Amino acid sequence: MKIYKSKSNNEEKELKLELDYLLSLTTQERFQMMFEKSRIINEMLIRNGHKKSIEKIKRKVAIETQSNSNFLIIIVHCKKGIFR
Repeated sequence: MKIYKSKSNNEEKELKLELDYLLSLTTQERFQMMFEKSRIINEMLIRNGHKKSIEKIKRKVAIETQSNSNFLIIIVHCKKGIFR
């Protein structure tokens, strides 16, 4: 992969170049790049003493909805409390 190096520190030009590059990729290429970066980050975490990446905490959750004239209120009940 080539690295763009600019003599001037023009953030707008760098951002435009980055966006143009990302827009030139297909959806499949973007996902492939994302998965590759995730794999690299995971390897770095393991190498630096973090055996697992952030784990998802599974909780048994009950969800109820209350309909108001203008809003839909979702109330989530779990062991640690109620979230609105």
